[in-house]
Amino acid sequence: MLTGRQFSDWQPGDQVTTAARTVTEADVMAFVRLAGLFEPLFLDREFIASETIHKVPIAPGSLTFAFAEGLTIQAGLLHRTGMAFLGIDQMQLRTSRSWRRSPAANARGAWFGSDTWYATSSTSP
Repeated sequence: MLTGRQFSDWQPGDQVTTAARTVTEADVMAFVRLAGLFEPLFLDREFIASETIHKVPIAPGSLTFAFAEGLTIQAGLLHRTGMAFLGIDQMQLRTSRSWRRSPAANARGAWFGSDTWYATSSTSP
């Protein structure tokens, strides 16, 4: 039976990277509907194409956090430990490849459907 790492097993500076998962546009749309994020930025392709710097639908920031937590759970890091998420000091959003840049504004940081995501968890020194 899979058992995760207990709190005492973590040392300052420990780092674990999960397996990667490609997030599809269908994943993004399901999350948008589930969370009630009925915002043109996520749903209206004409608005996105004409009014945003990205020109294509992007993923909500809350989805990136949800996937990071899910990937961490799937990695088995917390299974059967009784540990719960207590907080976060820093969060950097990166894809497994170079930042995808918007052709319109060279914007950094947006997540798109079809990007491959992974999570890296580390303890503070």
